[in-house]
Amino acid sequence: MKLLNVGHNAKTIKSDKLKKFLTGILYLAPAKTSGFNTCVSHTKACSDNCLFYAGFGRYTKIRQYRINKTLMFFNDRQKFISLLEKDLQSLITKCEKLSIKPAVRLNGTSDLGWEKLVPHIFTNYQQITFYSYTKVKNRYQQFLDGKLPSNSYYVFSRSEKNENDCIEFLNKGGSVAVVGFKRPKVWQGFKTIDGDRHDLIFTLPRNRVIWLKPKGLVKKDTSNFVIR
Repeated sequence: MKLLNVGHNAKTIKSDKLKKFLTGILYLAPAKTSGFNTCVSHTKACSDNCLFYAGFGRYTKIRQYRINKTLMFFNDRQKFISLLEKDLQSLITKCEKLSIKPAVRLNGTSDLGWEKLVPHIFTNYQQITFYSYTKVKNRYQQFLDGKLPSNSYYVFSRSEKNENDCIEFLNKGGSVAVVGFKRPKVWQGFKTIDGDRHDLIFTLPRNRVIWLKPKGLVKKDTSNFVIR
């Protein structure tokens, strides 16, 4: 079983076309979909409209595959880590042949604290940049304070309930991802960046609002998760 999706991925294909990084992305079951909570700070709108259900996630077989991976992570951690390390090494080898750098997004449709759950992968795979969005306030504060591994990178993600936290982090020099329709030049006093150009958030300027267009079910959201 392969855990990481590499190449031809809807989220990372634009990033791969830049030919500077090759990205692997891990899709698990979000929130409590699997019976285990993989997104401790999820909101109803977030879980109801997750990208887990978009793209290939429209198919029951794909969703079940992601649920099975999640169950393996919680029920057979050793096997999961063994498979993950195999995929990480395979990505590194491929990148070496292509003379580009590896990047990995472990939270494609989850929000787990990998730095605590599987800390050794950050030290054993220093050549990989691990990046993700998160709604976990304490984790993002640790990132801003430089307390997370140097090869990890986070952007705080806005929900319908945490806009004050978003503004707080922007004032501290952090970056925030916002889902909305027409992108303004400035949001809450901070410059916006088109977040759909590529997925390599760790290459973008800091202290910016990364504006993402609504995709999938979230286009019909009425909870203020999406800015209209």
